[in-house]
Amino acid sequence: MIKQEKQKIGAKIRQIREEKRLNRHTLADRMGKTTGYIYKLEEGYGGYRYETLKQIADALDVDVKVFYDWREEKTEDTIFTIQPGSISDGIRKAKVRSGITKKGRTHLLRHTLGVNLINNGYDLKEVQYILGHKTLYMTNLYTQIVNAKIKKKFDTFQYEISEK
Repeated sequence: MIKQEKQKIGAKIRQIREEKRLNRHTLADRMGKTTGYIYKLEEGYGGYRYETLKQIADALDVDVKVFYDWREEKTEDTIFTIQPGSISDGIRKAKVRSGITKKGRTHLLRHTLGVNLINNGYDLKEVQYILGHKTLYMTNLYTQIVNAKIKKKFDTFQYEISEK
């Protein structure tokens, strides 16, 4: 998550807190956190995982979706969407049943799909359409992962040539 996105979430937390006429201390008490923690969240220095935002939303007595309003809107004909929390519980339970202890988020499925599409020859406009990104900016982030993979592959190739 980039700094501007974190700042927008922090501003939203502050806005809701002030609308509800709560001070940082009261919100911190409701969450079992310190006022310093709330201050950092509001200034955009927090970890904004779904679980954290859900805890904040519960303490503020609002729907967690209010924190996702700032995100890039999806186009109406999006093919692949995952809403926060929609399948997280199922994946979490499946991980427990299968003994997987590695951390992971449901949203990684979108990233995995995006990278795999690019690796399999889809161009950025096609991936943008499938994932429903309004702009190519978000879609272009997947190419950074693919470019790193290509660089590693090329470095290995150069090493093999120099050894011959």
